[in-house]
Amino acid sequence: MIKDLFEQIEKNINNDKNKFNILLRFGHAENMYPFMTALGLFKDKLPLQSDNYQAHLTRNFKSGFLTPFTANVAFILHKCENTEETDESIFNRFKISILVNELPVSMIKNAGELMCSKGNQNKKLQMCNYLDLKIQLKRYLNLDFDKVCINNNLDKLEKGEL
Repeated sequence: MIKDLFEQIEKNINNDKNKFNILLRFGHAENMYPFMTALGLFKDKLPLQSDNYQAHLTRNFKSGFLTPFTANVAFILHKCENTEETDESIFNRFKISILVNELPVSMIKNAGELMCSKGNQNKKLQMCNYLDLKIQLKRYLNLDFDKVCINNNLDKLEKGEL
């Protein structure tokens, strides 16, 4: 999901003729949890364990809140017109704000702060420089699916044996 997100945003930035107003991708809770975790959201200081459950009753990462029945994470791409024309990269002109379940991250109790928004002056709508967000998520952008997800039954599936 992360790789596709950046590929589509960069196609949009580089191609003025085919700009999109909205880009939608859908997934299950099992997609949303790692996605929100990669963004650094809802992070607790200590891991939840069987011996410290009572201390975590007010924890940040609560699955019932994050994906109560359905969930969404929205990325809004902002083009900043007041940037220097001498910027080395066109990507320096873009910022991204992120919403979880239609709320800006900054408005969600216990969401935490986007790692890429440190020093952002607008506390109501946390924004990341596009390149800072890409750097934060770079380890997810070059994953080789076949190396990470080994399926021992793939040969049998391809032969129709499963």
